[in-house]
Amino acid sequence: MLKSVLPTYITGESVYSWVCQYFVQSAYCDRNHFCDQLFHHPAIRLHPLLPGHIEATAQAAGVDPQYLLHHGTGFPLFALTLNNKHQVHALAAAMLGEGSGIMALSGQAAIKLRVGGACLKWCPACLLEDEKEFGCGYWHTVHQLYGVTACAKHELRLQTLAASAGGIDRRLLLPDSAMPCELSRPSEQELYLSTFITALHWYLCVQSPTESLAELYQRWLGQQGYLTARGHLRSQPLLQAMTEFWQGLFADITPTVPPGLANYRYVSGLVHGNRNHHYLKHMMLMAFVSRSPAEFFSISSPPTVQIQSTMPSDGQLSETAILTLLVNRVPMRQIACQTGYSIGYIKVSVRPLPSGEWRQLWTK
Repeated sequence: MLKSVLPTYITGESVYSWVCQYFVQSAYCDRNHFCDQLFHHPAIRLHPLLPGHIEATAQAAGVDPQYLLHHGTGFPLFALTLNNKHQVHALAAAMLGEGSGIMALSGQAAIKLRVGGACLKWCPACLLEDEKEFGCGYWHTVHQLYGVTACAKHELRLQTLAASAGGIDRRLLLPDSAMPCELSRPSEQELYLSTFITALHWYLCVQSPTESLAELYQRWLGQQGYLTARGHLRSQPLLQAMTEFWQGLFADITPTVPPGLANYRYVSGLVHGNRNHHYLKHMMLMAFVSRSPAEFFSISSPPTVQIQSTMPSDGQLSETAILTLLVNRVPMRQIACQTGYSIGYIKVSVRPLPSGEWRQLWTK
């Protein structure tokens, strides 16, 4: 094991960030040797959002692995949008273990949504606060989430640093206030989406929704008039409403979120829940129908409506009603077909009529 002072895990810190803290405070200058000691493998590249080796990291940090899996990565959001528990367990096992096949298990490899290369993101205002409180900056988990391009706390657009082979590659770096940055304000929709995703991540760290997203979408859309009485999606008005609602998100020449999100044809697949979709697509619909994750998951089931059978039970149709049909010269056979009563029962109902009328109806 590494001979160094273990950094304290900071609530909300990403797994990648804690490993960086450990490396900076360790006696090792060589990154490969450090990773070999910690992970038993020198050539490790930790993804900012979906890292592997969480079990080993948690053991070194003295933190529960499941806690670190949820609070230190994007796992809760990806797990929410996977179709079955087997896929969720497989993704968790890969991230806790050596990280094999994480991109495929998370559904990203099969989902046609260009989210760009891996990058590290930070808020300049958060960085100054962190340096003052903890003595150094750290990478916030929620800032690394896809779709989060603004800090919900300070309402500033996040700064980015490429983390793939063309950027810092396998280096282990912490954010530094000396890093160049350009302060800018996000658009209203950009801030709203970032805040919603941030809140959802925190929500999923402490809550485990049991109902399917498809069922919840159907309740919300039905309540807002985007479903027909037979449960069919009113696609045209819904797509138009979503286009107007999110138009500010794609107003820039270079949108801060994947442009593919503006093609809302994927909404039908979300509502019917027929396959996995990137969580960003879910966010576009979820944040459209509700104002917060807590509100979204709190919608109750519509009241059950008892639908009466068209075939009446005994005594359901009064003799008076049958007599009314008879007086209106409706043939007995037709009444029998309409009501479900036997002709014998109808003849019994005829007896109160005057004898002349009774004989006329009897022959019909």
